[in-house]
Amino acid sequence: MKFCTQCGAANEDSMFSCYSCGAALEAQQVSTGRKRGLSIPKPVLTIGAIVTAAAVVIGGIAFAVSGAKGGLGGAAGRTAKEFSGDKKNLTQAAEFVSVASKSLSKGEYSMDVGFLGAYVDVQMHTDYSRSAKQLRGEVELNEYGIEYSVKKNDAQIRFPGEYEVYGFDIKDINKVTKKLNELLELPFLKGVIQYRLPTDLKVDLFKKTDLEKSLKNLTEDKLKEFTKSVKIEKWNPDTIVRAGKTEECKVYRISWKTAALNKMLISLGGDFLPDVSGWLNQFLPELDPYLFCYINKDGYFVGVRFTTAGVKCLLLLEGEENIWDEVTLTAETLDGQIRTYRGALERNGKDFELYLKNAAGEKQIIINYDDDSGDFSVWTVATGNLLSGRITCGSGEGTIRMSWYSAEFGVQELYLSISELQNKPE
Repeated sequence: MKFCTQCGAANEDSMFSCYSCGAALEAQQVSTGRKRGLSIPKPVLTIGAIVTAAAVVIGGIAFAVSGAKGGLGGAAGRTAKEFSGDKKNLTQAAEFVSVASKSLSKGEYSMDVGFLGAYVDVQMHTDYSRSAKQLRGEVELNEYGIEYSVKKNDAQIRFPGEYEVYGFDIKDINKVTKKLNELLELPFLKGVIQYRLPTDLKVDLFKKTDLEKSLKNLTEDKLKEFTKSVKIEKWNPDTIVRAGKTEECKVYRISWKTAALNKMLISLGGDFLPDVSGWLNQFLPELDPYLFCYINKDGYFVGVRFTTAGVKCLLLLEGEENIWDEVTLTAETLDGQIRTYRGALERNGKDFELYLKNAAGEKQIIINYDDDSGDFSVWTVATGNLLSGRITCGSGEGTIRMSWYSAEFGVQELYLSISELQNKPE
């Protein structure tokens, strides 16, 4: 891989210019398999950090209130649908979600997953057929390969080294997880991967409901703990000025326990993905554990008020034809200084750029999506290029690739590809 010196995005060795920012790629950038460290200063409460906080908060609202009653959940869903502006002409990103959900629901698919980080290189391939009751594939972890196959209830796993081939009845899956846990205790993995597999599973791999329940249970306890800590209260109505007009809105106060949120985010990140909670804490310094949501008379989520490191922030969606077309963030510091950032969602067909600018007209955060190539990126003034990737779809196959970086681990990459199962077992 070649890594761009301008934005840090990962490119194929054959490319001469960066797919993310267009900068020329130098020949000596070819990766040797080790990731170079990136010196990124710890974000403080800069303009970019505030704006990033606003972006993270508004995304978190939809998740937090997705199951809420009293109109809050419906408003968040309606506002999210308004984002695309075109309900019929789907982007590749929307098609990827459709392909993945259909394939997983049907239960006839091939899946490839890969993660490349500072210490861990994981590649996994899976062929799954619910109708034929067959599962087969391989996992390569730091160049140590494990092959597996299940035909109805008969399973085999080939472990590296002394384990060789291990056959068992799928009903004895807990014996296998114990063996895998022994493997994770090996010196070269013990300090890197802290997670250990459960040894009390009760699952039929080829029953849809059982499989989904088993996967859900991996993080369900942390999700339940967080959900129980969330309180949604109907607050007193409030008047705001939006799109140059005075508007009275319904107000909801959402609060949560920070410890429960961190546990859930850590469980979502797992051992191979980045520390999601740690990443958020960088960009939401001292975020107060509550925020206020504003719902207008048309039933749209139009604003959120929150406080981070003593700075009171109000983010409003102010577009008239499409509420996302204009965005305003007002930040008031402890000493009474008020800064206003204005932005917009600019569309060109299915491509879009969502940005916020400061009073000088300088862009502080940019979210880009190019539907022709499927490229997307998130850039902030505090961090530079924070996240970049590519989504591609076609002929019943969808792929998403992402790269990001941290001061500790440098560039990290994740990809997921899913397609309909081509060679269906007999």
